[in-house]
Amino acid sequence: MKKTKIVATVGPACMDYKILKKMVLAGLNVVRINLSHAKIEDNEIILKNVKKLRKELNVALPIMLDTRGPEIRVRTFEEGCVQIKKGQKFIFTGRNVQGNNLAVSLNAPSLSKCVKTGNKILAVNGLLVFKVIDVQGKDIITKAMNSGVLSNRKSLSIPGVKISTPYLNEADKLDIIWAIKNKIEYIAASFVNTKKDVADLRKFIQSNGGDIKIISKIESQLGVENMDEIIESSDGVMVARGDLGVEVDMSKLPAIQKEIIKKCVTNGKPVITATEMLESMITNNRPTRAEVSDIANAVYDGTSCVMLSGETASGSYPVEAVKTMAEVVEETEKYLVSFVDDEVKLKTIADLISHSAVSATKAHNIKAIFAYTDTGLTAGLISRFRPQTHIFGATPNEKVFRQLDLLWGVHPILTPLYNTTDEMFKIANDIVKENKIANVGDKVLITCGTPKKYGGTNLIKIINIE
Repeated sequence: MKKTKIVATVGPACMDYKILKKMVLAGLNVVRINLSHAKIEDNEIILKNVKKLRKELNVALPIMLDTRGPEIRVRTFEEGCVQIKKGQKFIFTGRNVQGNNLAVSLNAPSLSKCVKTGNKILAVNGLLVFKVIDVQGKDIITKAMNSGVLSNRKSLSIPGVKISTPYLNEADKLDIIWAIKNKIEYIAASFVNTKKDVADLRKFIQSNGGDIKIISKIESQLGVENMDEIIESSDGVMVARGDLGVEVDMSKLPAIQKEIIKKCVTNGKPVITATEMLESMITNNRPTRAEVSDIANAVYDGTSCVMLSGETASGSYPVEAVKTMAEVVEETEKYLVSFVDDEVKLKTIADLISHSAVSATKAHNIKAIFAYTDTGLTAGLISRFRPQTHIFGATPNEKVFRQLDLLWGVHPILTPLYNTTDEMFKIANDIVKENKIANVGDKVLITCGTPKKYGGTNLIKIINIE
């Protein structure tokens, strides 16, 4: 039973129900839908397959919808693409023109107001670099720093520049409304730069009757600079190494990754490490040694989840990629030790309870932590200490049950409704035996809230399984 969870992107390579089922059996925990590529009809198929798998395999299998975000993109070219030559002048414009080898229109007409001479504009994941040499009205005049091909609708990155456009675009709003309607568990919010971006998204979700948890993707220099406020205001964070590796010096990326993971763990927030973890398996049936080490190092750092993108969405070996990642995770976790918790500030009763629960498992031979939760908060707080003991998140709330499967070391349990502590203890006792978590006579630690009307976790009890 691995503790680090696996997120995988569903796309053309694994839309088939049988393939997705094999991925779940191989170790997939969270299904990701990338809205930058998926169509609404694809989303409906994925949702249908996930619901069917939940019933057939009795798994939580939450869905994470990854938004487009406030991306800057070029529009179209006469021939579909152009060859850019090093040293040539090239214009990005807010005017409506048909693209050619001299200029192309942008989907953000006001971009010229945000950039200045000396800024760099990166395209094709940073393979093409343009330097701004002048701004005239809606025209951004640049000089190509290298050669390459620029094609239709490619996204642009402008390191260190805050783009003055609303965080939520109309396409994202429609997708989020679809997510609310279909009770999706997580939104992965692209290009989050400040806590205001998170606040705007949360306000939109709530004003439309939703309660979806927000995973903020840190993938820009501004996002890195504001990581503390982003972590605090979000339900979780993704280290989105693709765009982040374009915006910042790649030599700094490992240190940034470690810092984000550490801060998320300390604050009890789940963190996902993403992008190119098994990139070679898009075309090969086995990984490189470097990729195996990359996954292992993320696990050693304490990441809650590791993620697959093109490897499963469009690769030739989606099932093998999940299986490989699961095997590396399980082997690495044999050498993972509980984290030092002296940096965790115990501000609330839930903080104290979670800290005491993990401390008790270290001091006594306790087989499992059984955390009753209405929101998932306590299970997440226990998870941040990365205990050797498995954590079972028990809830009668079906949506919380699914959301728990994103948390490190937390195994979701959907329980019957309960009203008294005696009912809680009996449910825990029965579930532990039925699932062979512990044997008769073994100790299990239970955390819960009582009286229930007051809410919040405030009780620890150690029981002997009967």
